[in-house]
Amino acid sequence: MHFQSSCDKLWRQLLDHKYQTCSPNIFQAKALGSSEFFRGFMWAIQAAKMGYIWKIGNGRNVCFWEDNWLGSSSLAIQYWELYRIVSEKNKTIAELWDGVNLKCTFRRLVDDRLFLMWEEVFQLATTISFEDSDDALIWKFNSNGLYSTQSLYKVVNFRGIHHVLVSSVWDIKVPPIVFGC
Repeated sequence: MHFQSSCDKLWRQLLDHKYQTCSPNIFQAKALGSSEFFRGFMWAIQAAKMGYIWKIGNGRNVCFWEDNWLGSSSLAIQYWELYRIVSEKNKTIAELWDGVNLKCTFRRLVDDRLFLMWEEVFQLATTISFEDSDDALIWKFNSNGLYSTQSLYKVVNFRGIHHVLVSSVWDIKVPPIVFGC
């Protein structure tokens, strides 16, 4: 059963209430001081996180810096030097971006190089367009955007080698007996 599509299920409501998995989303839930079950659950969530990207709807569930909503990794990873000194960590896109202003402050002054990085982040923020729908998780490794254990298995076991089609080997036209020289 898919975690995101199970909002009306009792088990999901219990996890949401007990561990605050909606503040703002499951990837930001804290496992510290939780049960052994939930720590295992969060380990699996963090492992699967690499396969998800957020589709922005209203921006209320996606953390601006920490979640992957643009590109192949989070802005915290892409702009680590800025992230280290930004004061607004774990804030959602809706909290930080109003369509005109990116409401971030820094713990110290930024030099010219960091200011250029900040301008890049601001330009990325201008690409955000809010919708009336909720934010949605998209599984990158399946064409329908939904997680499946089969798609994760393929990603984990892929080593850059494509399988040879064995049936095509048997279709090669060669003489029945090959003599060595």
